[in-house]
Amino acid sequence: MKRAVVCCGIIYEDIKELLERTPYEANIIKLSPRLHNSPAELGKTLQETVDSLMGGDYEEIILTYFLCGNSLLGLTARDIPIVFAKVQDCIEACMGACEGYGRWRKCSMFQSRGWLNNDADSNDQLRAMRKRYDEEKLKELYSIMYANYENVIYMKLEETVSPKDMEKVVKFADLTGLELKVKEGSLETYRDLLALKHSDKIHILRPGERVSLSIFEGK
Repeated sequence: MKRAVVCCGIIYEDIKELLERTPYEANIIKLSPRLHNSPAELGKTLQETVDSLMGGDYEEIILTYFLCGNSLLGLTARDIPIVFAKVQDCIEACMGACEGYGRWRKCSMFQSRGWLNNDADSNDQLRAMRKRYDEEKLKELYSIMYANYENVIYMKLEETVSPKDMEKVVKFADLTGLELKVKEGSLETYRDLLALKHSDKIHILRPGERVSLSIFEGK
């Protein structure tokens, strides 16, 4: 049994670790987090990626992507089933079961090991601005940019947060003036997905079927 796992770069390290515990052989295809900047481009790339895997020796294709700004809508399975979880995005997947999630979702910026150590545009933006402005001006600009937020939440998905990652997120909180909160997240949705667990949250798109909003609405 061989499966292809199409993975967002943000969650790549976590998925690699989870796949070490699965009984099947898997090939991970890592896509750039930058694709999230354009849901249309992300949807196009996902279709091209799964199409390139059709006709091969894979039994199933597993997507670690979710609705993600409607980017999954219209995705079509050709001749291999596509498996994904019916949640809005990776933040909901990792934090949705946390107490108070609905209250602080809209007023918080989220960080994780993947976000801090990947080619996300926010990292590029900060590096570019550091070259242009001194620390005082940088704090002023970032406090304006993030004025609509109250917190920066570090989603703790690993057993131990590395000192390097904690230093990065502390600096980000200081720069933006946001309150830093470290909250225990969960990889349970990804774990169930990779285990192909039968549940109401996991959907199998059969050959010839397309992703529609009704799948996520539970209809």
